[in-house]
Amino acid sequence: MRVLEAATEGLAVCVGPDGGTSDVMTDLVGRVAAGDVLLVHAGTALTRGELA
Repeated sequence: MRVLEAATEGLAVCVGPDGGTSDVMTDLVGRVAAGDVLLVHAGTALTRGELA
């Protein structure tokens, strides 16, 4: 998922490949910024990634 907005500490608004948005917990990956790509499972960012 791609970060749209770092909403608060530990939480980001992200957009998925289908265009839907979700709140994602980012505690495991640290600070995020708009445009970052995250691997997300069950609403929690597990790691940073890159789009292929």
